[in-house]
Order: sequence, then C-alpha cells, then structure tokens
Amino acid sequence: MRRSLRWLSALVVLILTGAFGLGHFIAYGQAPYVQDRYDQLSDSVAGDSATNLIGFTITDISQPLGSIEFQFCEETPLPDYPCSTPTGFDASGAVLSAQTGNTGFSIASNSTVNTIILTRSPSLPTSDPNTYQLDNITNPSVLGPYYLRIYIYPTTDGSGSPTEVGGIALSTTNSVEVSAIVPPYLKFCAGVQITDFDCSTAVNYLINFGDFSSSQPSIATSQLTVGTNAKSGFNIYVTGSSLTSGNNVIPNIPTPTPSLDGSSQFGINLRANDSPDIGADVVGPGVGQITSDYDTPNRFVYNNGDTLISATSPSDNQTFTVSYLANISNTQPSGVYATTLTYICLANF
Repeated sequence: MRRSLRWLSALVVLILTGAFGLGHFIAYGQAPYVQDRYDQLSDSVAGDSATNLIGFTITDISQPLGSIEFQFCEETPLPDYPCSTPTGFDASGAVLSAQTGNTGFSIASNSTVNTIILTRSPSLPTSDPNTYQLDNITNPSVLGPYYLRIYIYPTTDGSGSPTEVGGIALSTTNSVEVSAIVPPYLKFCAGVQITDFDCSTAVNYLINFGDFSSSQPSIATSQLTVGTNAKSGFNIYVTGSSLTSGNNVIPNIPTPTPSLDGSSQFGINLRANDSPDIGADVVGPGVGQITSDYDTPNRFVYNNGDTLISATSPSDNQTFTVSYLANISNTQPSGVYATTLTYICLANF
C-alpha cells in the first residue's frame, strides 16, 4: 500500500507539470524536445533509495544518438538555466538495470552526483518509445519539488550541443503509513439447533429422551458452531458424567462401540449414522477436525474431559452435530436419569 501511494504522488506531479516544460521549449525556440517524457519513481519519500524509470520518445531520428544526459536540478526543469544538486540527492551509485527502445547504453565515467550520462557508439536512433531504468538513486532529503532535465547528444560523452532536450518535474513526499488491527475473535455456541452459523439462532438447551426401552435405543442431537482467527486454532472439550438417577448409572461407553439393544450404555459421536439413523456430518468451510474416537459412523463413545474437535490454524465457521445414544438392559433400575454436559472451546492465540 505504501509503495502504491508513493508512485501515485509522483505521477500526479508529472501530469500537472509536463505542459510547463513543453510551453517553454515552444516559446523560446530551443532544440526540439523529446516527447512523452516521464519519470516514474518507485519511491518518492524524501531520503529514500528509489528506482527512476525514465521514458521518452525521440522525434529527430536524422541525427546520430551517442549519449543521453539525465541531469537532476534544484531550480527548474528548463535547459540552459543554472543547475545545482538537490539537497541530499545522490546518483553517484546509480545502476542502469534495464533499457528499451534505443539500447546499447552504459553509464559513462564522467557521470556525477546529480548527472547520469548514458553512452554508446553513435548511430541513428529509432522513434520507438525509450525507457531507462536507473536503480539505487537517493531522493532529495527535503520535501518539495525537484527537476529532471533530459539532453540527447550525437557525441558519446554528453559534450557539444544537444539535438533534443526535455524537462520533467518531480517531488518528494512524506511517507504514508497505513496500519490496522485485526482483533482476535472466537465464535462458539451450543444448542439443539443453530442456523447458518449464527449463534443468535441457537435454540433450546434441554434434550428429553422420553422413556427408555431395552428393545431400541434412545437418540437425540444437538449442535456446536465454532470459528476463530486464532493463530493455532482451537480445541473443544466435553465434561460431565454419564446419565445417573441417584446412585444408579447408565454406564458410559469408554471406547467406540456400536449401539447394543438390551445393554446399558451411553455415548455420543459427531458423524452421520445409519445404525441408528441419526446425526449429520460437519458443514462449513473451516478446518476443525473431529477427534478420531468420535469420528466413526455407528460407533459411540463418551469419556468425561475428552477433546471432541480441534484445529491447528485459524478456522472459518463450522457446525458440528452431536448425536446422543442411550440403551438400557432389562435389569437397569428404574428412575429419572439425567446429566449435564458442558462444552468448552479454547482458542489457541
């Protein structure tokens, strides 16, 4: 973002000031001027090191082209006026890293801190657009305008009278720092039913199995919705006892086991099952994974404190369906059996 804003500021200056140089050359009848000239700065912040991508088109292709002079001045873009080095500007370490159009140039040894001379063996130029990329140039250290003058010579060292000239206005700017904070978040809720990952839609927190039977399982479902931007994801745990009535207990299933009619057992899983027909697989684009013990269809298990779901990276919204299974034997003592299960989600920020 920072680079884009700097680049834009340089282009705006060029567009607003390009006509000024053109007007001068016409009014004073100096050497023909190069067309379509620009200098795109990779970085316009005062004192920063920048790449200058200089472009222009030569109009007079009847004269040999032997050298190009880029002169950076504090006073004006107009040729034949005094030129002093902009404060803090330094092109002594400039590198010609790319060139198009009229090519074959290298940086001449008579270049200075504010003047870059490109040299080659003289030959007739073409009218193709030229670009010259100059790296490692230090911008002026003070805010405000400075100027680039372009001279085209038939000689190899920038001596004699130029055949074409041009001027460009540039400007240094303050840096624009853009920052924002993405707050950490964890969304987690439980309910018998949750719609479209929206925790405000969670309804009912009570499951009633009705009357138990030794000939068929008692089943029910609830849902969990989770999402977080925590760097290391999240873990969801379940705590609570098995179903109890006073001192009587319907035993929890310690390892993944199928539903067994006529056997007292209590367990859960988080998959779609067909024996019995209950539950649903996870929905949503997140990366949370069901713990292996609870991830097998038609196999149920429950242990207090188990991890049910985990993710190791930020995770988009997901909804998991918890399937509950209870069976009793013919000898299970009568009574009202109940338990409270608590689901705990911890984000790993």
